[in-house]
Amino acid sequence: MARKARRDNQSKSGFYHCYSRGNRKQAIFKNDIDYKHFLSLIGEHSGRCKVEIHAFCLMPNHFHLLLRASDVDVMAQFFHRLVGQYTLRTNKIYDEVGHLFQGRYQADPVETDLYVLEASRYIHNNPKDLNLNQPMESYPWSSLAGYIDPKYRNSFLRTEFILGYFPSPSAYLSFVTKEAPSR
Repeated sequence: MARKARRDNQSKSGFYHCYSRGNRKQAIFKNDIDYKHFLSLIGEHSGRCKVEIHAFCLMPNHFHLLLRASDVDVMAQFFHRLVGQYTLRTNKIYDEVGHLFQGRYQADPVETDLYVLEASRYIHNNPKDLNLNQPMESYPWSSLAGYIDPKYRNSFLRTEFILGYFPSPSAYLSFVTKEAPSR
């Protein structure tokens, strides 16, 4: 029996911060091909399901998406296709079986424009945990580079809503890289 959609967290704005991690915190991306394949699935299924992707970050054992969907059923269909196809391919390529992801994806409603901006900052700051010796905007599996320079923008990435709050892409980068206010 299929699970019911999560009606209790329907966002009035349509924005959601969604995330999922590998089962037992294991790596879900083992090499560049895996990352690229997941991004291609995001592009394919966001178009089919009419889901807008406003930010993403793929980390070795989890991913984050900031998306806008007309309702939770549309979002559920998008994730069913995205996670299902990625899991099937991964299990086949690496001769594995079973769950790749730990439970269902999480989807937190993002109700205000300020929260959209903060969620994008949080998502784009994820690579800090990797202690890279490079600027965050050069992390290849994040949408941050696409916000700063259009030549790095994935075809499915929608930047106009968030960048509309900033006078320039460099102002957005400053917002992302400065410390977020304590809560």
